Order: sequence, then structure tokens, then C-alpha cells
Amino acid sequence: MIPERIETDHLIFERLTHDAIDLFDLYNICSSDPGIEDVTEYLPWDPHQTPKETHDLLTNAESNWEQGEDFRYLLRLRESSEPVGMTGIDVHWGRRTGTIRLWLRKQFWGRGLSGERAAVLTEIVFKTLDLELLAVFTLEGNEQSRRAIEKYIEQYGGQYDGLFRNFRPNNGDLANAHRYTVTQEQYQNATQ
Repeated sequence: MIPERIETDHLIFERLTHDAIDLFDLYNICSSDPGIEDVTEYLPWDPHQTPKETHDLLTNAESNWEQGEDFRYLLRLRESSEPVGMTGIDVHWGRRTGTIRLWLRKQFWGRGLSGERAAVLTEIVFKTLDLELLAVFTLEGNEQSRRAIEKYIEQYGGQYDGLFRNFRPNNGDLANAHRYTVTQEQYQNATQ
């Protein structure tokens, strides 16, 4: 159903498993990679403190994939196979919605990888999973992500839905989040 490996012009998507990446390599990225504090500023997790956190991340990714609720990928540069971040789709079957997400290592920010990744996940949401709605959120204040999201949402005819107040905890406070969506119909019209 969902491809476990996808290659694009610049990226390789690999199903996130214990076999996809060495635990300690991923731990080093998630705990002490240069700029990790900036990377996690707007994410629902803090830099990992122990390899067990990273192990649990991989175990949960494997389990959620098998349950068909959350499809996570390790992203690598195609030219070098270097890990650049992670991406995925949270599926809400009852609402026929796929929520996409991404984080990139800081050294890969600003290279246009977000849009390339979004194109792949958007196609999976609408063509493979046959969902009715793609959603993406970014926390208030994360202007770099917001600009990247607006580019690909506009490309597919989508829209800004508004600010969701008290969306989730973030650094001891409740954070607001901007929501953008594309419907199946908008996607079909934009890609014909």
C-alpha cells in the first residue's frame, strides 16, 4: 500500500525503522547535531537525552506504520545518503485526513527540500490513501516553515484555515498553530 522507499531528484525516503539507520547515529542527530536546539524549538519533542528515547522513537514508528495510522520516513540526500531529517503522514481515517509533518537538520534548511518532500506526501495522501483532506500545521512564530508551507499549499490550490489557539504544549506554554489544508478536489484541479 504505502511505499517503504521513494526516490526523488534530491531525496530518498526510507521507512523509519531500526534497520534504516543506526540507533546511535540517529541519537547523535536527535541529541547533539549542530543547531538541534533551533530545530526542536517548534517541534513537540526536545533534543534526546538518552539513546532509549531514540530507540523508542524507532519502535513507535515501526508499530504505528503497521497499524496504518502514522507513516514516518527517514529522509536522506540522494547524492550522498546523508540523513537530512524525518517526515511523515498522520492518518485520521474517521476524518479522511492526512496531516503531514517534517523536520530537517539545520544545515539543510533553505534548500527547497520541504517542497520536494511535500509533493511526495501530497501524492500519497490523495492517490495512494485516497483521503479527502491534507492538513499541515506550523506553530505561531515559525515564519520560515510558514513560508515554505504557503508555497506548496498554494501550488495545490489549498488555503489557510486559521490560527488554532492552545494547539499543544511547547516549552512549558501552550502554543498556537497555523493550519493549512488542501482538499482532494483542489489537488485534482491543480494537477490535471
